[in-house]
Amino acid sequence: MAVEVEIDVQVLKSEIKKTYAAVSQEPEKDFIFPTGRPWAEDLDYPAPTRSSPGRWSASTAASPAST
Repeated sequence: MAVEVEIDVQVLKSEIKKTYAAVSQEPEKDFIFPTGRPWAEDLDYPAPTRSSPGRWSASTAASPAST
């Protein structure tokens, strides 16, 4: 049996932003979802190079590398 639930989209967006902030500010913390370099490698993202910045750019994080 399906149950209909009203979702406050603004609250949902706010909570998602808080979660993303927590991941970026506390990368060593355990979250209930995968994060970090091991997960990026599972998604076939390329390894960072010496010339790449310490953080990924939005364009890098947008899609896994094609192989």
